[in-house]
Amino acid sequence: MHAQTNHLFRLIFSKLIFLFIILGCTSSHQHEGKIAKKADVKKFLLSLSSEEHFLLDFFFRCMIQEDAIGQVFLGGKPMSFYSSMKPKTIINSSRIQPLDRMELFFYGMDDRHALFHKGLEVWKKYEHRFCGNNIFFDVFEQDQELHFIQVSVFNKQLMVPLFDHYFHQFKNLSPSIKDNESLFNLLMHDQKFKEKFYSREDLLGICLGYGEKNAKLFQKMVDLLTDTKKIDLTLKKLSPERFRSLENELAVLEKSFSGGIKDHVSRRFLFNIGLSFRTNPSDPETLLLQKKYATLYKQLVHAYTGAPFLEKTLELIYTADNIDSN
Repeated sequence: MHAQTNHLFRLIFSKLIFLFIILGCTSSHQHEGKIAKKADVKKFLLSLSSEEHFLLDFFFRCMIQEDAIGQVFLGGKPMSFYSSMKPKTIINSSRIQPLDRMELFFYGMDDRHALFHKGLEVWKKYEHRFCGNNIFFDVFEQDQELHFIQVSVFNKQLMVPLFDHYFHQFKNLSPSIKDNESLFNLLMHDQKFKEKFYSREDLLGICLGYGEKNAKLFQKMVDLLTDTKKIDLTLKKLSPERFRSLENELAVLEKSFSGGIKDHVSRRFLFNIGLSFRTNPSDPETLLLQKKYATLYKQLVHAYTGAPFLEKTLELIYTADNIDSN
């Protein structure tokens, strides 16, 4: 009996030693991987010209400080996007008055938009070195009164569960959708599908992390604004009674919305708090989102404290893109 006990003890002890060795090796490999990652980023930055470095830095400061792209890298949001304009010298639209057309022209020539677009071109040149496994960048363009450009960033690991949960709604956007992978490919490569997706505030809002109820309410508000001709001019005329009915419905809906987030986070850094969209403050889902994004904001501040901005950004992208291998 005593011999059996000793044998069992030695067996357990040897397995524990083996486990510690494996864990130690894994930890060592992870540590070495982080060191290699930082070395690769530093080496890459040294290879850039001063102009490319400036433009990339400007590009990511717009994306992360003015919008919530950084929270996509941290794994807190499935997607986010930053909107900009390409310069456009001719604006043709019968719906736009001459003075408004001139204002749009100068807005499209804003220096910030031009710098952002140049930074985007530099990033397109190098993005394959940092993402393409889990983190994906995409450009959606619409050439209307202005040349509208939207740079979206996706965390595929977070997008796929949303595709699963709302698959029946996404599937209605295109008969080409067979599964999650085909859905993601359409979202990345098919212009017509993108137009449908970005016009659906309910589906877009869910992917942006606004919450299902907030996204549905915002879709309803857009529909009402369209019906009352406030964001869409058509030849269709409404009866006075129908117009008043829509106006009353819109007023009730707007009262249930509030903009932004009621946070108590110290704003030491100029980072987007992540919940700047319209919300229903009385909904439990919104309260959870407020806590979530306040926490993510603190994590983002902690990540960038004392670190060179562009270097830290590229490290975050690299880490998020290789999340499965870490």
